[in-house]
Amino acid sequence: MRAAGTVQTFAALSTPRRIPGASPERAAVRIANSSPKAETHSACRCLSCRRKAGTSAEGIALTDCTMAALTETSRNREGAPDLATALAVFVRRYAVFLLLAVLVTVFSIAEPAFLGLNNFMSVLQAVSVVAILAVGVTISMAVGGFDLSAGAVAASSVMAASYAMVVWRLDAAETVALVLAFGFAIGLFNAFLIVKAGVPDLLATLAVNFLLTGLQLIPTAGRSIATGLILPSGVSANGVFDPDFLAIGRRRLFALAPLPVFLMIAIAVVAFVLTERTRIGRLLFAVGGNEVAARLAGASTALLKTLAYCLSATLAAAGGVVVAARVGRGDVSTGASLLLDSVAASLIGFAVLAARRPNVRRRRHLRRCAPERAHHAERALLPAGFCQGRGARRRIGADLWPRTSTGMILFSAPPQ
Repeated sequence: MRAAGTVQTFAALSTPRRIPGASPERAAVRIANSSPKAETHSACRCLSCRRKAGTSAEGIALTDCTMAALTETSRNREGAPDLATALAVFVRRYAVFLLLAVLVTVFSIAEPAFLGLNNFMSVLQAVSVVAILAVGVTISMAVGGFDLSAGAVAASSVMAASYAMVVWRLDAAETVALVLAFGFAIGLFNAFLIVKAGVPDLLATLAVNFLLTGLQLIPTAGRSIATGLILPSGVSANGVFDPDFLAIGRRRLFALAPLPVFLMIAIAVVAFVLTERTRIGRLLFAVGGNEVAARLAGASTALLKTLAYCLSATLAAAGGVVVAARVGRGDVSTGASLLLDSVAASLIGFAVLAARRPNVRRRRHLRRCAPERAHHAERALLPAGFCQGRGARRRIGADLWPRTSTGMILFSAPPQ
């Protein structure tokens, strides 16, 4: 008897309940004007509400019509947003770009030649190395890490390239290959410390930063490398820089832009395609978002983090090649500020427009059911270029503008 009663009760609950003599639209109006409890559950599709509204096509249509009616009612009640609030949100969100416009205006008034094509190309050439390093740091941030050895790798690459040509007398191709291999090896060492040895990424890369800063001074006893260098052994190094190597930092393509600018653009495009359009890039961001979940999903987190740090160090070495080719000597003080500049560019790209994720280029996705998936990725090139203010420093003659403008840009970044 109890089983029979249970079957009858279940059948009664499962039977669609329809409102007789009423279309779905009229029923929606009735439910919308009913009690608050019914108004709350009319837009719900849980099991209990399906039993009330019915599981048939009419019941589903009833729920959809009710949702539309409630949405329209809530919109009418909310009214137009406050203009002052909307203006404040706009200013806070786009403060970086507004500040950049102010800086450009100030520099242009102080020196009209600031907006000239030659100065613009000079600014791009000056920030090309910073942008290349910033792309590498951004990739390391994608896996949830941070490469603090980028500046030291670039400085050591300058010394390595100069030593290879002046002392070992290698040609341009051999020197570039040697320096890039050196950067890749440093990336492997960073990955070993972080992935295998379990050293925190900030501590490991900072230690490598100090290590390289000291080791690069040993071969020349702290002296800069140029033709005629006297080595600690007393031998004179009479090698010269290969003209093809110097062309990397000094040649202009199409009589318009220096070659480092095109290298910067090419590296940025390749990095964007890698991180945003390939499976490897999605896995890099997955590791940075939740390493445990990525590993349980089958991703090789150790290999992905190793790849990220190797790419970061290799790009830093490429930036060192550009610096050595532009300067034409191995200066021991080269690269002193590259780390802070590249980190600043990466963090600005992380924060601008509430990106909240490492990125190479601005990319906007539609916000749907998961707002945290909406990305506003910003190019590191634009903020880095104006942060440096190299053109303004050269023409105005004030060294305080580059650092001051960088700090102002960082302060104007939106809160996370």
